[in-house]
Amino acid sequence: MHVLEALAELQKGRVAPLYLLHGEEEYLIRKFLQQIHRVVLPDGVPDFDYNVLDGSRMTPGEVVAQGATMPFMAERRLVVIKGIRFLAAKRGMAEQQDEQSAAEDDGERELLEYLLRPNPACVMVLAADGKVDTRRKLVKAMIKVGQEVSAVPLKGPALVEWLKGRWGEVGKKITPEALEYMIIATGGSMTALDAEVDKICTYLGEETNVNLPVVRRLVPRNAEVGIFEMVDAMANRQTAQAIDLLREMMRAGEQPVYLNLMLARQVRLMLMAKGLLARGVREGDLGSYLRVHPFAAKRAGAQSRNFTAQALVEALKDFLMVDERLKSGAGDPAVQVELAVIKFCL
Repeated sequence: MHVLEALAELQKGRVAPLYLLHGEEEYLIRKFLQQIHRVVLPDGVPDFDYNVLDGSRMTPGEVVAQGATMPFMAERRLVVIKGIRFLAAKRGMAEQQDEQSAAEDDGERELLEYLLRPNPACVMVLAADGKVDTRRKLVKAMIKVGQEVSAVPLKGPALVEWLKGRWGEVGKKITPEALEYMIIATGGSMTALDAEVDKICTYLGEETNVNLPVVRRLVPRNAEVGIFEMVDAMANRQTAQAIDLLREMMRAGEQPVYLNLMLARQVRLMLMAKGLLARGVREGDLGSYLRVHPFAAKRAGAQSRNFTAQALVEALKDFLMVDERLKSGAGDPAVQVELAVIKFCL
């Protein structure tokens, strides 16, 4: 189950003896660990029975020893073991051994036996290092006894709803444009979004409305946002603004070769989006066709309406030609990209 589902279970007081936690979204991992700590060891209970351990070199037998230890003062112990490696997916044909042999060699048999009768006075969270092979006998046994909790990042509508809810938690409302900007500028990272919400709240104080100018002022612009804004300026034939944005990104450390490739990519997305829209594809479905973030697809679709298909084809050729010249070392890189941008604005 996803972390958000596991949080709902914990809020109802439903606690499993073991959790197999994996995934890359640090915000979700942090929220899960905070919530399970509140439930297993509520306020007023000392943290003598709360242990956070480094599992990178821990063996299955050492995990069993932690699980079998009784609490000191509380009803239950909470043991969080981070970076467990022996649950990671095995690679290569040579490593695909018989399950029974692997259990004996790695000490996994002892852990399998513990899982048949887990200590009811201990709740264990095993945070796996890397991907978990759910086909393995040991992993299957863990999931049968406890719960597999996935901390994969939210995307698309689910991410939008979460971010709206996050703003609701702090008593503020955000405009759709500002919300879209935040997601694109942070790459959809929930950890980064959570930090930006806190920062904007500090800046706004008692003000309850969050608009695009405020978000633009406070949330750092990444290259993708810069490219979107530059293409918007190009679409409106605002040559000076487009060049200013380009130079601002280069001053921030972005290389001309990279920016030129990003511009070529955006033109290609606009060209593809224009074709899909002409075939009757809904704007909301562009993301699945283009295989990019829904907001990036939506922006590409909107921007494509400002250009003819032929203009986009010619612009794509120009940026690809600039790429060839840059790789051959011909001319000043910054000037080459600026000239291509100016030509696109004409």
